[in-house]
Amino acid sequence: MRRDEERWAAELLHLLLKSERWEARDFSGGPEGMHDFDLVFGDGRRIAVEVKIHPAHQPSAFDVERRQRTPICATSLQSGWMVDFDVSDDELADADAAVVLFDEVSSKIEALLARVERDGLQDHVRDIRSASGGAASLEHPICTELRGLRIGNAFPAPWITEGTIRLSRGAAIVAFAPSTVSKAIQRHLACDYAILRRAKDLGADEAHLFLWMPLGVSRSETAGMKFSPFVPDDAWLPPRLDLDGYDCAWVSKFTLPVVEPEIQGFTSPIWQLSDSGWHCWTRDWRPSRHEMPA
Repeated sequence: MRRDEERWAAELLHLLLKSERWEARDFSGGPEGMHDFDLVFGDGRRIAVEVKIHPAHQPSAFDVERRQRTPICATSLQSGWMVDFDVSDDELADADAAVVLFDEVSSKIEALLARVERDGLQDHVRDIRSASGGAASLEHPICTELRGLRIGNAFPAPWITEGTIRLSRGAAIVAFAPSTVSKAIQRHLACDYAILRRAKDLGADEAHLFLWMPLGVSRSETAGMKFSPFVPDDAWLPPRLDLDGYDCAWVSKFTLPVVEPEIQGFTSPIWQLSDSGWHCWTRDWRPSRHEMPA
């Protein structure tokens, strides 16, 4: 196996589909034109899988600045924190405004999160994107201060080192325009048809495409593939596609794992398209640091 992303896809599908094992098929010195790996099941069935990465779009000026500023060292904090920003399209494109904002974030965020830890306000700041009516009167004042820094949520993350703050923008990671996803799948199905067709000729029972969607893929404000413990209604899903002889196409964001143990507890939604439509696989993974594998 040549690349980590192929191994990650193999481990994920092995866990999801409960195969007995997976076997690399495309390796140095092996036959030309092979798919990346087989999932092998106890009854002898094999699923051939080809893994691809969809090309990234140009990152926004906001995200370029954000990535340069993360992580922030915050030695007064007891936990490692993930801070997620909620900004408009105009703010994403304004490089000068991004510099000003992150200067302010860098000077204030440690003290704000220290107050959250001291006063036990973690649950109050998990989702602060908006507050109106009765909800606004019930929220803690610190939520307004965080929103002033364009922060949509913040939470202690067990995979982040204590005293470290990572700056994220969830919309750039887990929400993709449905049309973008469908077009990406169609493109790769067409390009890789011969590889997976050959896999079936060699005896595979099914042929699957696994597509990593990278950071920066365009977002739709009205519809998108969003992290969720449930399957959204059709308005949030990409259109169904004719799989043209394939059995399934899988889609996941290309930031997994954050650290190696996260393979065993995927925090991102994994999307599956088959003849029956879209299915979303999710798993809540929040172990304590002591539960994480060495």
